[in-house]
Amino acid sequence: MVNGCKTLTPVVVVDLDGTLVDVNTFREYILFVTKQLLKQGKLIAAAKIVTAVALRKTRFISHSEMKKRILVATRKIMTNDNLDLLVRGLLGRLNVDVFNKLERYRADGYRVLLATAAPEIYSRPLAETLRFDGCVATSDVAPENEAWNENVGEVKLASVRDYVSSIEGHISVVMTDHYDDLPLMRYNTGMNILVNPSEKTVSAISRHRIVFTVM
Repeated sequence: MVNGCKTLTPVVVVDLDGTLVDVNTFREYILFVTKQLLKQGKLIAAAKIVTAVALRKTRFISHSEMKKRILVATRKIMTNDNLDLLVRGLLGRLNVDVFNKLERYRADGYRVLLATAAPEIYSRPLAETLRFDGCVATSDVAPENEAWNENVGEVKLASVRDYVSSIEGHISVVMTDHYDDLPLMRYNTGMNILVNPSEKTVSAISRHRIVFTVM
């Protein structure tokens, strides 16, 4: 406590796809579960995945709807053994430079939060394996007759703020590769770090006059 005011815990918010790892993890998930379903002869479930992807590619459904359909069709296939296999594969695509930087922040007393649009079915155990302090991700349970949203944009900002509030912290650093995190970066009053950003991302963020560094 400083001058009667409680000191807030600094939080580093890090994105997953293209930032912490160098792949699109949901694409890896789709390939993984499709292979497992075919191995087990579950052709109907595999066909549902292929159909959802095809409908998305032809723009008959949104990315969010595709993700929802695939998660509903594949939850039962994700046994603990399969989940371990998937997480180990994703760990092999870890951006070591980003992880080491996060470790230095942790050593300095920061909390590290994984914030991603990827499903929590594998994002959460991945974060736990890497000893992160928390994880906010897209729910892999899509309840009937209720709103279901990907953890992206303003939704991600809200989930991050909820986490930060729950630990009496404040966002100190945002690490991401994508302009989807503009709401988060605009809200952040600390440092924004772009990891291997595309020209489109740099341009989009620069137009909003957001201060950032590139890693």
